[in-house]
Amino acid sequence: MKIIQSVHTQWRENGERATKPLMLFSPYLTGNLAKQILGPTLKGMVFTQFDAELFASRASDLDVIKGLMDEGHQLFHVPDLHAKVVIEQGVFATIGSQNITAKGTRNKELSVLVQGEKHLREVHRKVESWLMNATPITLEMISGMADLLPPLKSAYDGFKASCNDAQSKVDKAAEEAIQRAKHAEEEAIRQSKQVEEEKIRQVQAVKRHAKALLNAEIKAAIASVPLSEDWHCGAIKYRQSSIKTSLFISSGSLLNWKVNEKMIQLVPLSRYLCVLDTGRVGWARVAGTRISMIGREIIFHGRVISEQPGWIFQIHATENDHGEWPPGANLFISVSRIFGGRLFWLPVRFNLSTYIFFSPIVSCEGDLVEEESVCKAAIAWIKRNKASFERQVIKAILEPFKYDDKLKGIDATSFFGPLNSHHVLQITLIDGNPILVGKAGRWP
Repeated sequence: MKIIQSVHTQWRENGERATKPLMLFSPYLTGNLAKQILGPTLKGMVFTQFDAELFASRASDLDVIKGLMDEGHQLFHVPDLHAKVVIEQGVFATIGSQNITAKGTRNKELSVLVQGEKHLREVHRKVESWLMNATPITLEMISGMADLLPPLKSAYDGFKASCNDAQSKVDKAAEEAIQRAKHAEEEAIRQSKQVEEEKIRQVQAVKRHAKALLNAEIKAAIASVPLSEDWHCGAIKYRQSSIKTSLFISSGSLLNWKVNEKMIQLVPLSRYLCVLDTGRVGWARVAGTRISMIGREIIFHGRVISEQPGWIFQIHATENDHGEWPPGANLFISVSRIFGGRLFWLPVRFNLSTYIFFSPIVSCEGDLVEEESVCKAAIAWIKRNKASFERQVIKAILEPFKYDDKLKGIDATSFFGPLNSHHVLQITLIDGNPILVGKAGRWP
C-alpha cells in the first residue's frame, strides 16, 4: 500500500500501461482527465452521478459524459456515489479523496494505491454492490438533460451569487468582529500598560522624594557633627600603569587627623565607613595618600551577632531599586546561614546620625532562601532581641576592618565621581569610630 498526493499522475501512467479496461468511480466529471486516464484504445467503464443539480452547479459536466460515450466508453449512473476509485482488475486500485475533475488536480488530496491479489479482491467485493445498482447512461438521457439545463443553470447562478453575497457579508461581519475584539484587546493592554507605567512613575517619584530627603538629612548631619580641623582635597586619577582609578591627595596623609583637639590615627589599608554629601555610602580602603577601592557589599562571617555564630552577615550599600525595598532605605542587611540559604533581608535608613530599621523581608526574586518556617523563626528571634541585634549591626557598620581580599570593591570613579574631579575629605567620630566624610569640590 502506498499513499499518494496528486494521484492523477499515477492514473495517467497506469492508464497508458493498462492491458485491461479501467473502471472509474467518481461522482463528478469535468475536464479532460477521465479521457486521459482511459486512453483511446481500451474501452473502460465510468461510474458517476447523472444528476441535474450537479450539472446545473457545474460540479459535473454533461459534455464530458457525452464525449466519453462518443469515444466508446460505457457510462453508468450510481445513486449516492461519493467514492473516488480507479481500478484495473487484478493489477491495481486507487482509493482516495480526489475526483476525476480539472479542479481535483489542483486541490490538496490524498489517495491510497492498492496492489496485491488479496487486497484487490477486497476492493472488488466492496464495489460489486454498487455495480448492481448502476443504471446505464444513454444518449437520450443526455439529450433530455441538456434541454432542461439552461434555466436550471441560470437559476443556480443567481442562487450562487446570492449565497456568495451572503457569505461575503458574514465574512465581513466576522472580520469586523475580529478587528473590534483585537482593537479592544489592544486598548485594554494599552490602558493596563498605562496603569502599570503610572504605578511605576509614582513608586519612582516616592523613591526619588525619599532619596532627596535622605540626602538632605545626610548633608544636615554632616554640617552638624564635629568634623576634623584638618582636611584634604583629592583628585580622581588613574593608578600607575593601570586603567583603574583612585582618589589621590597631593600632600599630607589620610592616616593622621585631628578632631576636637584629639589626634586620630587610621590603620593603613583598613576599611573605613565613608559617607558623601550626595548620600552615597561605602567602606573605603585608606592608604597614606590615596583611597584605592570602595566596598559597597561587605560580608562578615560569624560572630557579628554574638548570639548567632552560625549566621553570615552581609551589608549592601548599593542603590538597589528592587520593588520590595521600602523608600528611603540605603543599607540592606542580608542574613544567611553559613551552610544554608538566606534567612531574610533587613532594610536600614542610615543618615550618619540616626538609624531606622525597617521590617525584615523574607525573600526577594532570585534568592536561595531557607524554608519558610526557618526564616520565620529567625525573624521572630530578631524581634525578641531587637535592641541587641541592632546594636551589633550598627557596630559592624561603623567599625573599621580589613578584608582578606585587599582589592575588593569599586573604583573611585564609581563612588566619588568622574576622572579628574576633586573632592574634600574630613573625618568625624561616631561611637568613637573614625568616619570619612566627603563632598565634591576643592574646599570644605
